[in-house]
Amino acid sequence: MSFTYDERQRLVQTKAMSTLHDQQYNEVTEFYPSGSVRSRHFEIVESKRFAGVFRLDSTYTQYYPEGQVKRIARYEKGQLNGNTTGHYPSGSLSSIMVYEEGRLLSVRYFDQDGIELDHGEFRDGNGWLAVHENGVKVSVSSGMGVL
Repeated sequence: MSFTYDERQRLVQTKAMSTLHDQQYNEVTEFYPSGSVRSRHFEIVESKRFAGVFRLDSTYTQYYPEGQVKRIARYEKGQLNGNTTGHYPSGSLSSIMVYEEGRLLSVRYFDQDGIELDHGEFRDGNGWLAVHENGVKVSVSSGMGVL
């Protein structure tokens, strides 16, 4: 297991190496300065000539400093795939984003009471994307390059 510390000697990250079906993985846990867990995920280690290349291939879970789940995303072969959910500190759902091989297909935003605020769908990079933070629309984009 490896440990990474910041300049004040606070634990920032741990990596534990393991092997499954002849594939090497790192189990990565990142920490806030307070010591609470910031995120957890697995990385596939792809050996290159002199260094390993790391690629996410697991569920990536982010946490608020107080420990509640902030975001859950699924990565396959280094790309977002499937549902990515965002959560308010209260635990209620803030967003659902659907990805396929790294491309955003649809997004839905909710207020803290579960009422849908906005939604959008995308085809070949075309569509409208409204970005919400804490239940408030902060920007809108359209056309190519949205994804």
